[in-house]
Amino acid sequence: MYSISPHQKLLEAITNLSDQKISLVLQFISSLETPVSNYQTPPKTVLERMGGYPKFLLINVITSLISDIIKKLQISITLGRFSSLISIRYLINN
Repeated sequence: MYSISPHQKLLEAITNLSDQKISLVLQFISSLETPVSNYQTPPKTVLERMGGYPKFLLINVITSLISDIIKKLQISITLGRFSSLISIRYLINN
């Protein structure tokens, strides 16, 4: 059975296209040949243009995160002491 090469398939497909579509195909092919370093970087976000997050927001977030961590540590220390007290009482009673 005769198989058509991809090159031949492309040539046959192009013969049926209009000039406008052929120019689009050529633009696409040239974009494949363009190195990635030549592409434009995406535009900056509004936040990046304004200089980033306001510092007072970051400080408030960090402060609340630290207080949450401290609360969790206090709860785990309390629970740890409670469990050690229970195990000591168990050992004393038995």
